[in-house]
Amino acid sequence: MKRYEYYDSPCGRMLLVADGQALCGAYFVGQKHMREPDADWQRDAQAAPLVQAKRELAEYFAGKRKSFGIPLAPEGTPFQRAVWKAIAGVPFGATI
Repeated sequence: MKRYEYYDSPCGRMLLVADGQALCGAYFVGQKHMREPDADWQRDAQAAPLVQAKRELAEYFAGKRKSFGIPLAPEGTPFQRAVWKAIAGVPFGATI
């Protein structure tokens, strides 16, 4: 079962989604491809991956974190997952 919670970032409200012990989705509310919580998802502010994601995002936006340690399980097409894997290899502050 997926669990979700919202996080109010300096860039806007985010929907965070976890599946098991990993973050499987992070969406800015209102973005074109944002998922709405499914009826079988459970809102759970205490789910470990969501607590960790909110903490790491808060540290990132406060300028105290340059990398993330939360386990990820992104959902998408094989092409999307390949792009996300490549993007994850770009060092903090770098552009390519």
